[in-house]
Parts: sequence; C-alpha cells; structure tokens
Amino acid sequence: PVVYHTVSAFNRTVSAKLSDCGSMLYVVNRARGEVGVTRHAGSVSSMSVDKDGKIGTPNHRFLTRLTGPTDLAISPIAFGSVPRGSLFVVTGTPLIQTESGRITKDATGVFIGIVIIDPQSGQAIKRIDLSPGSKNKLQGNYPLISPDAIVFDRRGNLYIGDTGIGGHLFEPRVQGKSKIWRI
Repeated sequence: PVVYHTVSAFNRTVSAKLSDCGSMLYVVNRARGEVGVTRHAGSVSSMSVDKDGKIGTPNHRFLTRLTGPTDLAISPIAFGSVPRGSLFVVTGTPLIQTESGRITKDATGVFIGIVIIDPQSGQAIKRIDLSPGSKNKLQGNYPLISPDAIVFDRRGNLYIGDTGIGGHLFEPRVQGKSKIWRI
C-alpha cells in the first residue's frame, strides 16, 4: 500500500471515524500510563478532510478531559433534541492509574457511559451514565464496566461492546459481563 498522508501528535489513538459526508475525521485518544488510563487526559481530536482526501490541521482540543474513551459512533438519526450526525463517545473504565503509578483500588464514582457531542462545536450535548453507581442499567440490571466499542445500525439502534473487566474495583464489587449490549 501507498501512504499518502500521515498525521501525528495524538495521545494513544484507539479509534477514528469519518463524518457521513466525509468532510471531517474524528480521532479518539485514550491517554494511558504504564498500568492504566490517565484520569481526565483522554480526548477526541477533529480535522477536516478535503475532496482529495487531504487531512487538515488537527484540533486536539475538540473534546478534552475524558477518562478512558475508546470509540465513537455517529448517529444516523435524530433523537429528540440530539441532532443527526451527533458523536456518541463511549468512555470510562475502572482501570485507572493513580498518581503513584498503580491501578485505583476503588473506581466508584468514575463516569462510565456515553458522552453525546455536537459535531461542529465539540460541546457535550448530554451524558448518559451507565456505570455501576448509576440508576441506568442495561438488560438484566447490569452496568457497563469497561466499554471498548460503539456503533449504530441504520435504524439508530446503538450497540456497545463491553469487556466486563474490572468489576472487582467497585465498592460493592460488581459482576461484569463481556458482551455486546443493544440500546
């Protein structure tokens, strides 16, 4: 293969998606220390893509202060006040590195869920908390523990992949399920 263009200066890229029209590229950066993710250091970068595929200068500050973002999906339909084309960023994990370089012993209070983002401004429209401490639960009364993938189908059904790893880091302990959830 031929490499036509490279863009650098990302912080552990884990996902990239093009907007529906192909004019914007969004990159998920999952900042990580030696043993876990770094609290509030994850981000989403944005950059324009011209008709020839040339990538513009990245805006690394498009969305910041995320803990453990892993993926994003672009909504194919509107959801009430959330417009079509909004970015759904799945974020959060109990596997957070402390300042002393160890995994946190209690992940209670960590936001694990979805942040819905305006694709033009990078501003959060809504946050959906699906963590063990949240009132929101998935089928079978399970929370998200360590999500790692998110995608929409054409009808707007949302699917979230969860590794289920790290339930022992919550107080009280939580049983995680490694599966795909449909919302």
